[in-house]
Order: sequence, then C-alpha cells, then structure tokens
Amino acid sequence: MASLWWVILRKIIIISKENRITTISDFVGSRYGNSLFLSALVAFVALIGITPYLGLQLKAIMNTFSILAGETKGSAAAGWFITLILGIFAIIFGARRLDSSERHEGLIFAIAFESIVKLIAFLLVGYFVTYNLFDGFADIFEKIKNSPYGDLLYLGEGLQ
Repeated sequence: MASLWWVILRKIIIISKENRITTISDFVGSRYGNSLFLSALVAFVALIGITPYLGLQLKAIMNTFSILAGETKGSAAAGWFITLILGIFAIIFGARRLDSSERHEGLIFAIAFESIVKLIAFLLVGYFVTYNLFDGFADIFEKIKNSPYGDLLYLGEGLQ
C-alpha cells in the first residue's frame, strides 16, 4: 500500500480539483452519493481524532512558555494568549477562505520561515553539544562505547 500511495494521492487530488472539494468530509460524502449524514459523520470523527493532537500542541506551547519564562505562575494564561496570537497570525496570513484553487502564499511563507528558524536552531544546538559539551564526534562515540549502552553502536557485529 505504501508503494502505491502516490498513485492514490494523485487520484484524490484530481478528483478534489475537478469537484472543488476542500475537506475530507466533503470528499467522502461526494463519493457516496452526496450523503450529508456521512459528511457530518466524517467531520465528527475527524474532530474527535484531532482533539488529542491539539491538546498536545497547546500543552507544548504552555510548557515551552513556562520554561522560557522561568516560572509557572501565570504561565497558563500567557500560553493561551500566545496560542490566540498564533491563531490570529494564521488567519491574517491567508487561511481566511477555503478554496481549492486559491493559493495561500503568506501562510506558506510563514510555515517555511518557521521551518528555517527551527533548522538553524537545531543546527546551533547540535554544534554546541558536539563541540562545547564534548570534544567532537569522536568523543561522543567514545563515551557511548564506554557506557553501559555501548554495544548498541555495534549491534550488527553482535548478531553474527
């Protein structure tokens, strides 16, 4: 199934563009005789399915704010405020209308910019850990080799 996913996805995209479908509930409903009940059921299941993920995202935002602020008092309100600002930011940058033919360059730019910032941050943290906390890659591998988990590096040799 994984090897055929690109074929299935391409077909879904073609059908969605031809029928101007923007949501998964509309797609499923249109495939089964424009069933309003089925569309509502799919939307409800998607809402229930995404709720834990949204909760984890909100928790991560609030925990990050607590860590950056250095205190836990008042962090929940500030976390909710930051979440509200992020939602407004997404609306301002182009997620106001759902149209399958419309392009949201502003929102795409915001996501790309965020990804670049994350990449730079990860690279800087990696450099700091590798060369400031350790003396390079050789030192890291040597410490792993001498640790109780050192044989994990040589798992392939141990299986023979």
